[in-house]
Amino acid sequence: MNKLIRIDERLIHGQVAFLWTKHLNLDRILVANDSVADNEIQKTSLIMAAGDRVKASIVKVKEAVEILNDERIDKLKVLVLVNNPEDALYICENATNIPKVNVGNYGRVSGKIKEKKAVTENLYVEDNDINTFKKIIDLKIPLEYQLVPDNTPLDLTSKF
Repeated sequence: MNKLIRIDERLIHGQVAFLWTKHLNLDRILVANDSVADNEIQKTSLIMAAGDRVKASIVKVKEAVEILNDERIDKLKVLVLVNNPEDALYICENATNIPKVNVGNYGRVSGKIKEKKAVTENLYVEDNDINTFKKIIDLKIPLEYQLVPDNTPLDLTSKF
């Protein structure tokens, strides 16, 4: 693995900055999010949350694809963070050599949990999310749920 995509609504937070960074021995965290890339306060906060262990960058989703397709990044271990399935699908469809998509916390931050389907205790989806996850599965890219590295990954293929 040198390019893992993780869907996590909180983007960079303690679990990512400490547990995932250490577990994956990362060189870089690449946050792909159009809204955050345009917000200097959010960018600064996320970069600070990454800590000193790893270099973090926040870019728009299309720019993330350009970076991931640059052969120079193949030398690095990169965690690509997105906060929604649509951005993960766009990257999977347009970037090369994506080995899998890892899903952590998703569906709670936006609220309306009662209107969503609970897949796990920290994964809530709407119909459009399910359709997007199915498209990722159709690309033959493994899709798994794993909150922290110590958890056994749950294959989401049968859930959608």
